Amino acid sequence: MNALGLYVHVPFCRGKCGYCAFNSRPLRDDAELAAYARALETEFAMYTARLADAQVTTIYFGGGTPSLLAPEQIASLLTRMRPVADAEITLEANPETVTERTLAGFRAAGVNRLSLGVQSFDAAALAFLERRHQPNQAVDAFTAARRTGFANISLDLIAGLPAPHDRAYLADLDAPLSLAPEHLSVYLLTAEPPSRLHEAACAGRVTLPAADQQADVFLRVHERLTASSFEHYEVSNFARPEKRARHNSAYWRGAAYLGFGAGAHSFVAHERRANVGDPDEYVRRLARGDSPVAFRETITPEMSRREKLMLELRTAEGVDPREFGDAAPALAAALSRHAAEGRYTRDGSRFCPTVTGFLVADGIALELWETLESK
Repeated sequence: MNALGLYVHVPFCRGKCGYCAFNSRPLRDDAELAAYARALETEFAMYTARLADAQVTTIYFGGGTPSLLAPEQIASLLTRMRPVADAEITLEANPETVTERTLAGFRAAGVNRLSLGVQSFDAAALAFLERRHQPNQAVDAFTAARRTGFANISLDLIAGLPAPHDRAYLADLDAPLSLAPEHLSVYLLTAEPPSRLHEAACAGRVTLPAADQQADVFLRVHERLTASSFEHYEVSNFARPEKRARHNSAYWRGAAYLGFGAGAHSFVAHERRANVGDPDEYVRRLARGDSPVAFRETITPEMSRREKLMLELRTAEGVDPREFGDAAPALAAALSRHAAEGRYTRDGSRFCPTVTGFLVADGIALELWETLESK
């Protein structure tokens, strides 16, 4: 049986945050959420044979705000997924959407990893980001999760905000470190379309920090967290020993996964596909018994090599040029030049990024793609 990860997208929130460019929208009412949950179950039924022939090792409920679903809805969905006994089952949650009762219900349903969308412990920064919780609610949600049996909790944070919020970022790490989570994801703020923040930046109403300022924030976050025994194992992710996110790590290794829900992507057997993004259309298609898939592409060997290189450059394990066939000598030479400038270290034949390498991973990937394409 083949290992398989499952991703379930819940595209609803109580409100759309200004920086958010994800496939999400404000929830209209409970009836809309119930109809969406039924559509998910219908989509799962389309994959009954595929799920029966696989070992479901990770499940990730992402969004949006999956914690808007009731524990009973999560439990019903999980019964259709057939995870293995030690599967990692993650639920993203916003602090203002959970209580000790609902957290206990999620834990009883089988969720064993919680990812809390905290973003900041500074009230002014939360207001700028248009979050709907206060710092004390994040602390309360975390402590309630511990009381209800969650032994694996990740916190999402955003760093690199415009002035005057940029001054809070190091002090902002005091709170998550004092809570002692198992995992931290720290993202530098970007203004991506179609977010309101992107519109504001384009109109000159908001000025984001310059690249060198963002780099300084990134380096300081790295120093602070690694000094506190967190492993910096991917560009934006830090973990305690043995607490890396197994689901996301599978993405970075190019492992197979199935995505369910509006806009969800899948990657199986050299094919990538994506469901229709609009939640209403997703529900309508499933109600008619139609496939929700709106996009398919076959991953060619050339595309696979490019994606492998890009993803590995973003992880602590780095790249072994020998895995890239006739391009190996040229890749090794290029990476050796970057290693001489402090962006990589050598571990046998493998080149592992330093924190400086993490900073420029995407740019180096673009450079090295040219090497691949010339071979």
